[in-house]
Amino acid sequence: TSASAATSASAATSASASAFALPSSVKFVVISYALATILQDELRAANFKAVVCDESHYLKTRDSKRTLAIVPMLETATRAILLSGTPALSRPSELYSQINALSPSAFGSYSAFAKRYCDLRYNGNALVANGCENVRELNALLSSTVMLRRLKRDVLSGLLPKTREVVLIDPYVHSSASSHANANANANASTNAAGGAVSPAAASRAEFNSIDSIRASLAEAEARGGKAEARSLMVQYYSESASIKLRAVEDYVGRLVASTKDKIVIFAHHRLMLDTVSEIPLAGVPHVRIDGNTSPAARDNAVRAFQE
Repeated sequence: TSASAATSASAATSASASAFALPSSVKFVVISYALATILQDELRAANFKAVVCDESHYLKTRDSKRTLAIVPMLETATRAILLSGTPALSRPSELYSQINALSPSAFGSYSAFAKRYCDLRYNGNALVANGCENVRELNALLSSTVMLRRLKRDVLSGLLPKTREVVLIDPYVHSSASSHANANANANASTNAAGGAVSPAAASRAEFNSIDSIRASLAEAEARGGKAEARSLMVQYYSESASIKLRAVEDYVGRLVASTKDKIVIFAHHRLMLDTVSEIPLAGVPHVRIDGNTSPAARDNAVRAFQE
């Protein structure tokens, strides 16, 4: 078949979906998941012999409209190919709707799959399958049935190897201004009474004293078996750790940006760290930011802007 016979249904709209019909001469259809969901009846009627789903992790939710619309087409096609760099974003249960569409007999029912590989359990309200069990067995099963994996080194032989480096920073020299308020609250009790001021060094010591206190409380909670308390203290510990190194990271990123014209991707766990990096070392530097508050549309726009 000729590539010139291909057509794209991406220009269709939901308003005209009911009137949409594929011409008999059409050999290929390139369509988005959203539009395929709207036109599912018309696409099923076309009885395609081959279906290719790119970014197939969009089918990870078993009962979503998208999955319920697309999976039947995969099941009836003579050949079905799912492509994804991240078929499961966080847990094995996200694989089921994809792999079951390719080979239902290999994986059995969802409940059997979830019980074997997803730590299926009752949480007091409903059955949940958010865990992960028997991963080696699952990998072997996938590899022997439906999964063909290609690593980056297999397909991008010209790509330079990664260089991993641990950068040591000095929080005493570049103490976090934003956390000085907390540190000063601890140190000012004695110094302000005497009319003195808290030096940066004293503030840094107060910060470290605070985090040492959290670490000690964490060890005590773990020794007592207080899991909830330990989790709370661990979150607090990570937050304090970020605050202590804010200015040091700010200084490092500023020097890194000034030293290269290449694009840089910066990851951070805490929004406070992203705020600091965005406001100071990247001030005046064209950049995009994506965090948990970024809408899907804004995220797509930011990715495109970065790639251009």
